[in-house]
Amino acid sequence: MLTHLSPPRREALRHSCLACGGACQAVVVPVIGAEERARIESLGAQLGVAEPVVNGRQLRMVGGRCVFLGEDELCRLHGAFGSASKPAVCSQFPLLVLRVGESLRVGIDPTCFTAYQTWRDGPPVSSPGAMTMPVPLDPSQEPIESRLISVLESEDAGLGMFLRAVAGEPQDGDKLPTGFAARLITAMQASPLEEILHKEGVGRAIPGALAPLRAALPTWSAEAPPPWPPENPEIIAWGVESVRRTLFLRTQAAQLPVVAGVALLAAAGGVACAWACPEPKDYARALAGWLRLCRTPMYWARLMPTSAAMHWLIRGVGEAPGAA
Repeated sequence: MLTHLSPPRREALRHSCLACGGACQAVVVPVIGAEERARIESLGAQLGVAEPVVNGRQLRMVGGRCVFLGEDELCRLHGAFGSASKPAVCSQFPLLVLRVGESLRVGIDPTCFTAYQTWRDGPPVSSPGAMTMPVPLDPSQEPIESRLISVLESEDAGLGMFLRAVAGEPQDGDKLPTGFAARLITAMQASPLEEILHKEGVGRAIPGALAPLRAALPTWSAEAPPPWPPENPEIIAWGVESVRRTLFLRTQAAQLPVVAGVALLAAAGGVACAWACPEPKDYARALAGWLRLCRTPMYWARLMPTSAAMHWLIRGVGEAPGAA
């Protein structure tokens, strides 16, 4: 049985795959080694899939979707040849086992679209043969990472409390940092979210998951932001857990190595999705879509293009990006 090696709030990792097909979109799936590559190419030929492996090291994507993902959102490899036929990375997802310095970190990827549905009562995750991936951690970033994770693991944690810790403001229940809601709305309404979501490589799952946010965003007013915190405690709990997993599992570290930036980006999405989604299941799916979209700079580099923009968003220091 695998357990969190950060102070756990549950005895075991729990998860069950609900076969939503979302994991197979807007991702790069590595093919590990010559043997796996030859096997995938052979199985692809049997399914009539030409050139399933590109550059000798990753599955080919078509319109942001894995070449083996069927229109029924199910893996054709799995359907025809069984789970063991898939690339190792696919078989293991969303389980992540990371070597960070001297420590081992284990958890469920927060970008799984249905992870919320089984995080409390799903079967315990057991995988003694799981692949371990080395993930670097800049020693200068370690203290802030540890401090922010501890905030998320406190009994009364909320995203408002967490963002106040990121901003360096005194704690005041779960209130958002002063002026943060207005700045977040301003930044998101000025960002090219729709433009990014219509790019070919994004696939269908992320735009679909973010549909409630996309509908709500134009209706918000920076002068009168939606209230915070949410009334539903499940939304609060899952927002905290998703951001905790993002930091603990360092899922954005390769593209955004500054821990405070990752924390801000993830928690900002948690707030915006909560404003848009009153139901926990919809919220969880939208937040997974946000976190998946932010795995690359495609969107977040337009939302927070500079460190100055990041400081403005969290602290209100300086002018809004693009201000005259």
